[in-house]
Amino acid sequence: MKTKTLIIYFAMLAVVIITCTAFSFSDKDETKSRNQIDPKYTWDLTHIYKNENLWEKDFAWVEKEILQYKTFDGIIGESPKNLLNYLQFDDEMGKKLGLLSLYAKLSRDLNIQDQKNKERWGRIKNLQNRVTAAKYFVRPEILEIPEKKLNSYLIKEDQLQIYSHLINDIVKTKEHTLNKEQEHLFSLSSTITNISSNIYFDMQVDRKDPTIIDDKGNEIILNGNTWEASKVSFDRSFRERAYKGFFTPFMAQKNTYASLLNGRLQAKIFEARMHNYNSAMEASLSPNNIPFSVYDNLIQSVNENTDPLHRWMSLKKEALGLDTLYSYDSYVTIFPSNDKEYTFEEAKQIIIESLRPLGEEYIRDLNMAFNSRWVDVYHTEGKAVGAYSSGTTYGVHPYVLINWTGTVTDLIELTHEMGHCMHAYYTGITQPFVYANYSSFAAEIASTTNEALLMYYLIENTKTPDEKVIQIEKYLNNVRDIFYWTSMASEFENMIYEKVESGKELSSDDFCKIINDLSMKYYGKDLKITEEETYIWGPLRHLYIVDFYLYQYAVGFAASEQIATKIIDNPAAANDYLNFLKTGSSKYPIDAIKIAGVDMNSKEPVMSVSKKMNVMLDEFEALINNKSNE
Repeated sequence: MKTKTLIIYFAMLAVVIITCTAFSFSDKDETKSRNQIDPKYTWDLTHIYKNENLWEKDFAWVEKEILQYKTFDGIIGESPKNLLNYLQFDDEMGKKLGLLSLYAKLSRDLNIQDQKNKERWGRIKNLQNRVTAAKYFVRPEILEIPEKKLNSYLIKEDQLQIYSHLINDIVKTKEHTLNKEQEHLFSLSSTITNISSNIYFDMQVDRKDPTIIDDKGNEIILNGNTWEASKVSFDRSFRERAYKGFFTPFMAQKNTYASLLNGRLQAKIFEARMHNYNSAMEASLSPNNIPFSVYDNLIQSVNENTDPLHRWMSLKKEALGLDTLYSYDSYVTIFPSNDKEYTFEEAKQIIIESLRPLGEEYIRDLNMAFNSRWVDVYHTEGKAVGAYSSGTTYGVHPYVLINWTGTVTDLIELTHEMGHCMHAYYTGITQPFVYANYSSFAAEIASTTNEALLMYYLIENTKTPDEKVIQIEKYLNNVRDIFYWTSMASEFENMIYEKVESGKELSSDDFCKIINDLSMKYYGKDLKITEEETYIWGPLRHLYIVDFYLYQYAVGFAASEQIATKIIDNPAAANDYLNFLKTGSSKYPIDAIKIAGVDMNSKEPVMSVSKKMNVMLDEFEALINNKSNE
């Protein structure tokens, strides 16, 4: 597309639509106390425990019952009844621990500076470690039961049938399970191998966020929320200040963060090798029966199909009239009216309407979630930044944390987290405790299917070509962020693990160079990243807390695009999708996703994302050309 065409179009668009003012942070940066927020926009933790005394009562019960694990040592394999008694006892312990952990985590995240909340969280983490250590003998002992005898147990004891998938899963890990004494020693090492992750979390709590001047001349605190919002400001100098300023604390402590990341990598490699895995990736993927081909297909297919992303970056650079497009320019809208803000109530209605293709049952339960204080909406003093869904906790509904500022990013993020929320809810009410959870692989499909339906709704419900190009821009940005960026981050993670596994310790400079090289490959010649942004591995908490998670966002996005298309083309497909959401861990994730009609063993879902992005880019340019020719 020629620059002249773009200039003519944007000039005409500015006449047709009302130009909104630049984003202002003056009132959005005001941090309120919780008693200033309407309770309907806050969590009601009494759904978990009516008061802290009841939490303490359950804590004391679990602490006392830990000793009961010893009574099963050496007798689990003696009879089907012993095996059943152990599994049922462990279920009861798991239910209590789940509720205790959920309450402690949510309380902490409402005020991460509160020492009592932090202490409670530390206590429950310690208790969980003690429970894990107490049952070190279980897996080795089950694996000592001859397979023929174990199968006979499942036949003789009807109540063991419910555990058949779990038992088969344990048998599958035989070559990766140590003997009882070795597993006991290994279980004691968790407090050591988690040190890097714990220090990383504490550093985020203690880190003092810098202050900068926003696009209205106001001094603001540059935290995760204001940084995200700054990306869409029309004031380029402000975007640059905010973007660079966000990474500055990580640059200042680059050696500390590099040491923590190396520590995390070494810990996961140690754990993998202790259990006879060839790599940390194998140790991470194997428990959920995820073939290497899924990860490899993603990286290979994306590397072969970066042209649509290069094309989008080139188009953005041209449209914004910039000689150099930096990352902090790539988030701002091309259109002067595309900075619409949403109240939380408006966002709720948009989400509900966009998800109606999922059927009456889903919409009824989604409304219940919104109206029953499952969502903590606004940022308050000490509240954890970002957004998440708590996942499945047996016996209570899931909770969602968000920090609402009213941007389109918030709208997408809330849609995403409600996907997790409903997945957790349906799993919890459908499956028995033993399967009332799901893999992170399946989780990201539930969240991104919601996003895919939201994007479809926003594009299809535009009234004019001008509105349509605005919504297509949002879709293209979504593909860039969820599909391409997380694929790049996944490739980064795989590369650094492989280097450390080969005996190399990586410095901060090494991490930065890998990020820089990958960015050039993924985004092409038209986007330049600043030195500060090469430190993105510092705030990327997944690397320090949960290994090989990021690829699941990209794979989930690819699967969800196919699922959403199936549902839109054939409303009956929504029933298959809901059945997938209710599967929990009763099936391996690759098999569970097939219920929704998607085969992640093939490259096709990943390849189709790039194809669709090219189609949307074609439509985007056609709309602009048609407008400029009027």
